[in-house]
Amino acid sequence: DWAAWTRERLEAFPWAGEAIEAFRDLQGNRKHFGGAVLGLVGTTGCGKSALAAELITSSGLHLVRYNADAASENSFLGTAARWNTGHLGVSEKALADAMATSAGIVTDELDKASGSRNSNGGRLHDGLHGVWEAETARAWHSQFLLHPIDVSRLVYICTLNDDTLPATLRDRMRLVRVPEPGPAHLGVLAPRLARAVCRETGQDERFGLLDA
Repeated sequence: DWAAWTRERLEAFPWAGEAIEAFRDLQGNRKHFGGAVLGLVGTTGCGKSALAAELITSSGLHLVRYNADAASENSFLGTAARWNTGHLGVSEKALADAMATSAGIVTDELDKASGSRNSNGGRLHDGLHGVWEAETARAWHSQFLLHPIDVSRLVYICTLNDDTLPATLRDRMRLVRVPEPGPAHLGVLAPRLARAVCRETGQDERFGLLDA
C-alpha cells in the first residue's frame, strides 16, 4: 500500500517529501522491488543517512551500509578468488545475505570516495557504472565467483553533501535535494532525539517522553 507507506514516511520525515516521493516513483507499479538508484543531496545533519535507512527498511528490504568516504579503491565490486583476500562484492553479498533477488544498499558520502585509475585498486566511481546500468547488471561478471550473476534488482540510495559526481553517474540516478528540517518540524524531532539520548546514556527510553 504505497499511499499508507508514504503517509508514514512523511510523518517521520515531513521535510523530505520530495525524496520520499522519488523513491516511490522509481519503483513505479512493480509488484516486486526492482533496480533503482536514488541520490540524496544535502548539508551535513539534514538527516540524509537516517532517511535512506528508513526508506530501505520500511520497504522490507535487507539493508546494507557502505561508507564511500573510506573507499580508496574499487573493492566494492569484490576481489578475485585467486588472491588471498578474495571476497564477494557488496552487491553480491547483499543478495546472498538477504536470500532474495533484491536488497537495499545505502552508500554514504559517495562524493568523497577517493582512488585512482592509475593504481592497481582503481576507484569506486568507475565500477558503479556497470552495476547501475540495467543491461550490464543483469549479467554482472563476479570477480570472486567467476560467473555472471543478476544484480539488476538492487536498490541503491546514495548520500552526498554536494553534487560533484561525474555526469555519467548522475545520468544513472535520480538526484533529489533534502532540505534541513526547520522549527516547524520540532514536534517530530524532539521526541525522537530525546529517546535517542536515553538509549545512548543507558536509560529507559520512557524518560525521553515529552509533554506538550
